Amino acid sequence: MQEKPLAVIFDMDGVIVDNITYHFDSWQQFCSAHGFSLSEEELTRYVNGRVAREVLEYLFKRPLSAEEVHRYTEEKEEIYRKLYRPHLQATTGLIPFLQELQAHHVPIAVATSAPATNIDFTLEGAGVKAYFQTIVDARHVKKGKPDPEIYRKAADQGNGVNAILVGPFHGFNQIRRITANTHGQYQVAGTGKVHQLAGKHFFVSIIVA
Repeated sequence: MQEKPLAVIFDMDGVIVDNITYHFDSWQQFCSAHGFSLSEEELTRYVNGRVAREVLEYLFKRPLSAEEVHRYTEEKEEIYRKLYRPHLQATTGLIPFLQELQAHHVPIAVATSAPATNIDFTLEGAGVKAYFQTIVDARHVKKGKPDPEIYRKAADQGNGVNAILVGPFHGFNQIRRITANTHGQYQVAGTGKVHQLAGKHFFVSIIVA
């Protein structure tokens, strides 16, 4: 049986751009405006990688309407974009890595829980949007990370490719992905062992196709 082609799936926040501090600061400002606080531990546990409805309903401690989710999401993300815009750039080493993948004809995708308004802001602002053939965002999934749904969707949109971090030209043939989430979170999701790749943000995890 012929093997599925290989592809690379990237998280966006904290991987393509080093922006987590700005997201935390914008959540703090948003929470302060609505009369509650958010600790760094809560940010890691209940916010990072989650879809907007999950985060907002955690903060407000009640179900929210679609209109409320949209309004609060845009309010928070406007704060974030204002804070991060002067600092927006691709993470060090990312563009040469994307160029190497492109030179070897490896399909590249983004799987992010970010709202649509942040995707163009980030990918175009960092000068990397043209490298990605597939973009899967919060509109396409029901469950936020660490549930692997968004990664499987990205692989499915690549016509049944295997989701990998590095292609066979690096000597790897396992199914991998790159993510800013923590080892512990993805162990809970049942996605296997995580190895540090480069720097504090990057991890490689072997997942089941």
